[in-house]
Amino acid sequence: AKINVMDELSKALERLNNIS
Repeated sequence: AKINVMDELSKALERLNNIS
């Protein structure tokens, strides 16, 4: 479950980076 959270966080960061 914790690994899933890290994966989700990484995806969110990547999305934010894409917006920039």
